Amino acid sequence: MTGHRAAHAAGAPDPLVYSVEQAADLLGIGRTFMFRLLATGEIESFKIGKRRKIAREALDRYIDRLRREQADGKWPPRAAGARLPGEEPTSLTPCSARAVHVAQDALTAWPPSKDTRELPSSHAESEM
Repeated sequence: MTGHRAAHAAGAPDPLVYSVEQAADLLGIGRTFMFRLLATGEIESFKIGKRRKIAREALDRYIDRLRREQADGKWPPRAAGARLPGEEPTSLTPCSARAVHVAQDALTAWPPSKDTRELPSSHAESEM
């Protein structure tokens, strides 16, 4: 039994804040996954000195949000553009369509012409 679980089992009040390891232990997840949840903003955290802390309320909000999403049929979450088997692909967003055109334009202009790879004659003469 970890220190937090032992203290909690002994009837000690819940702490105001938890370390990353304690919060991960409470959720039953690994430390690495907990850091990913913090980095993506899924769970709110803050620093006291150099140590990252998570308030109990932040863990409660995360759990409540997961319950709501699962009850609303939004579970499991899918990455943008991900498709289920047999699902037709969606059209590109204007932003992604623009990125495709920029990439295609860059590829059609490759390799650069010999003229653009050489230094201008005035620059080449000044180095001599």
